[in-house]
This record gives sequence, C-alpha cells and structure tokens, in this order.
Amino acid sequence: MKIGVLGSSGGSAFAAFHDIVAAASPGRHTFVAVSDRAGGFEQVCRDRGIPLLRSESGDNDAVSREAAAFLAADGDPDIVLLYFLRLVTEALYGRFATFNIHPSLLPEFPGFRPLEQALAAGASRFGATLHQVDASVDGGPVVAQIGMPLAAEATIEDLEKRSYLQKVYCALLLVDLIERGALRIDGPEVHLDAGRRGNAALENRALLEGFRELQRVERVEGVP
Repeated sequence: MKIGVLGSSGGSAFAAFHDIVAAASPGRHTFVAVSDRAGGFEQVCRDRGIPLLRSESGDNDAVSREAAAFLAADGDPDIVLLYFLRLVTEALYGRFATFNIHPSLLPEFPGFRPLEQALAAGASRFGATLHQVDASVDGGPVVAQIGMPLAAEATIEDLEKRSYLQKVYCALLLVDLIERGALRIDGPEVHLDAGRRGNAALENRALLEGFRELQRVERVEGVP
C-alpha cells in the first residue's frame, strides 16, 4: 500500500504510526509526504527516508494541487492521511481517498482546539474520530471513533498525552480495515462495510501489539 501523508505538526503521531506499520509488515507499505512548513514532521520524514516536498504556497487550493502532483509522481497513493493544520481542497480529496483524524468525538467539538473545547464544556467523554475528508470542516463521513471517560480532574496535558495515542491507533486502524477488506478504496471513493461503520476494533495482531507496546512506553492509556 502506498500511503501519502500531509503534515504540519511535530510529527510524533505520524512517526509512531509509521514505525509500528513498518515493524509489523516490513517492506509492505511505502510512504510519500508533503509539508507546508519546517518542523518536526519534516525531520521524521528525513530520518526515515520518506520522499518529502515542502509546499511554500499560501493558498489552500494551490497546496492541494501541488501535493496531489507530488504524491502521484511515482504512481497514485492508495490513501492520503492528514496531519495538516490547514484545509485541503477537492484537488486532493477529489482525486485520492483522503482521511483525517480529529481529536474529538465528532460532531462534537469540530475545528481548532477540540481538547480545550471538551474541557471547557465539561464533557463526560473525549476521543478521536477517523473520517473521510470532504468540503466540510471535520464533517466528512465517519469511519470509526474511539473514546474514553473524561475525568473531572483531567488537565489539558493529560488529554494531549492520551489524544496522541488515540491518533496513532486510528491511523493503524485505517490500515487494518483496508488490509482485511472492510474498507475498500476505489480512487477517491471509499466503501465501508455497513457492519464495520463506527467499529474501532484493531484486529491485526502485529499492529495491536505494536500499539500496546507504545502505550507501555508512554505509561498512559489512550485506548481502553
């Protein structure tokens, strides 16, 4: 599977996802990446030998077009996964099956700072949503969600640590769903078995053990 990635962030969630996938299935998956700024994400890609383009454009559509061309330079990616701090346009999601991981239980708390929103609202639960990208802001079709109770004494630092693990889990789940045929990709079209919608069970044993080891290292539980 060829996985395209767009990143703006520090890259820690992508790094953990990449390393677990690579260890579970050596040589089975390839990655190609686009960034829009200098930072940790670019260093993660360089350290792992992932082909990388930095787009300097300030226009979302121009970035999306440039990213789509680069990701497809050696053959179309099977999927595109966003760790991006800006909106992409149909130039990208209309060409490839594109997914985002939003750190809330959508439709609750879309947009920026969802963890802070959850704390301010006194929410009883928090989590992450794996969803397909479309023209809306965090409103594309949901593939799966994972959640856990939000403790009354929780701090934003607590939520950020657990949210990091939830993002890794959702990315691993995306690969798992595709590999076992529960999620079928046809160009930009995504077909999820009706019985799987919302099901967040990671079934691939190697991916699951890699994630459990990550939780042990981090000494915090993001997924019960």
